Amino acid sequence: MRKIALLTLLLLGCINLNAQEATLKTIGHKVASLGTFSCDVDFTTKIIDGDENTISGTMVVSGDKYVVKFKNFEVYSNGVSLWTFVPERKEVTIDNVTKEDAGLFTNPKDFLSLSSKDFEVKERLAISSLEGENENVLELNPKSELMKASVSKVFLKYNKSSLPERVIVDLLDNSIVMVVISNLEGHKIVTNQEFIFNLSRAKEVIDFRK
Repeated sequence: MRKIALLTLLLLGCINLNAQEATLKTIGHKVASLGTFSCDVDFTTKIIDGDENTISGTMVVSGDKYVVKFKNFEVYSNGVSLWTFVPERKEVTIDNVTKEDAGLFTNPKDFLSLSSKDFEVKERLAISSLEGENENVLELNPKSELMKASVSKVFLKYNKSSLPERVIVDLLDNSIVMVVISNLEGHKIVTNQEFIFNLSRAKEVIDFRK
């Protein structure tokens, strides 16, 4: 009888875990189905028992192409080159986009969808918000060697449409990164030129491309 009960619990655990893994894949499919999308972002970095800094901006993403704009800097990528612009200094740095530079924060699309190739679900959490409503949150552990090198764990909050609303990343260097996504809109119509920085805005150009 005890063996049957134990097997039942193990089976239920596997079913529950498979459902959670399916949820992670669904979130990835939902992000992909948006095509070209835009959103507002609040990006917070915090050192444990230390300083906390939050910046707010906007983001437009189309596959491997994206543009992220904050008050103090802007980042453009057409999937081949990467431009980082500092408006205050009117300085732009240009570099190649390479696979060697790949990481969790390299591409906003990958960061928001959190591929099941890189992460596995530890558990699904039901957390009560300040408004008294349950928040859907997945706790993820890094799976790929690339993510294990820098990430301790990730908490992904998603809405009823299985779209991400908040991502909290615990890093191995004892820092935390939190990204809050709002006003997410898909199927935007933009030109490829949107993802290429206009060099006429810069007084100084630092080009590291080979």
